[in-house]
Amino acid sequence: RFDHVSTRRAGQRQYVDMHLHMPAHWTLRHAAELRGQVERALMEAVPGLRATIELLPTDVEAHFDDPKDV
Repeated sequence: RFDHVSTRRAGQRQYVDMHLHMPAHWTLRHAAELRGQVERALMEAVPGLRATIELLPTDVEAHFDDPKDV
């Protein structure tokens, strides 16, 4: 599942960051391949976009110290 999606703009460039929670049985290779496919698809669909996806296991919730980071 994807969560913690955030977007921002700097000049002409747009950025999107998100988390991909991967099932425990997935290999890191499989998760990294999916991450790359999704990042490339997003960047091809939106000119000037820079996409970054952080991989996390499904049983880990990201915690933030600063509410602005959510």
